[in-house]
Amino acid sequence: MQGASVKISDEEKIRTAATFKADGNAFYKEKDIRKAIGKYHRAILQLKAVGSEKKCAALMPVPVALSSQELSDDMKDLFTSLRVDCYNNLAACLLHQEATNYRKVLEYCDQVLEDQPSNSKARHRKGVALYHLKQYDEAQAILLSLNGTDAATKKYLALCKQAIREEDKQLQKTYRAMFSSNSTQPTQMEET
Repeated sequence: MQGASVKISDEEKIRTAATFKADGNAFYKEKDIRKAIGKYHRAILQLKAVGSEKKCAALMPVPVALSSQELSDDMKDLFTSLRVDCYNNLAACLLHQEATNYRKVLEYCDQVLEDQPSNSKARHRKGVALYHLKQYDEAQAILLSLNGTDAATKKYLALCKQAIREEDKQLQKTYRAMFSSNSTQPTQMEET
């Protein structure tokens, strides 16, 4: 049956994504982070494929009849919810890995915050990632926006404040050394 293609509706892609997300959640609860990441990635791939027929048809020189209907409001809400949850869960998984890719955590959190700017889990995880990327001022600003109610947020706020103080001390020390070495060395004039 070579060359035959099966068209999957956008609603089916969303339902498949929901199944992958549920599987990812189960693996996460079992602390099988690697498998959880795989399932969340598969869910996101399904979500990225939603509307792909329309995207391909837009590139065609001749109008193509589309089989997929416009999504209902419920399906749009489910799509957004799945997208937010999968990216947020991916960020959580990455933070549990030994060799954490904080840039990816940041990227995934930004995907969540694009749809839900006040999502506290994504904001917290973004703050943690920024801290580890040594972007202490940005990390502190994001963590402060959470009102520091939980212990993990308070911990990272304290770490940010300490790191900012250390950076300031180091900067002052550098400036002192620069200015003191300039004032103690006589300037030499060139002979002509």
